[in-house]
Amino acid sequence: MVVVPIHVTAGLLAIGAGAVALYAVKGEWLHRRSGMAFVIAMLVMASTGAVMAALKPDRGTALGGAMVFYIVCTGVLTAAPDLVPASAGQSLATASQAIA
Repeated sequence: MVVVPIHVTAGLLAIGAGAVALYAVKGEWLHRRSGMAFVIAMLVMASTGAVMAALKPDRGTALGGAMVFYIVCTGVLTAAPDLVPASAGQSLATASQAIA
């Protein structure tokens, strides 16, 4: 399956970017950049995981991937709405509401 390497790579990137964001000074350039890298990696990981689970008869895991996507979207739109461009923020909000 082609999606598995993308899913694993996104997970590894999320771990690395999350660690940098945790240890960088809050509000600094490095914290904001690594935080957005974490968000993007988590969205890729959650969506590919949900797709892989949906292709199998595994509804619970597919729902879990959709929930992670929703939680990450709402988290970034709440914590840093100024870092998300208006068009992307509207798209994320619409996708999150569709999942909910």
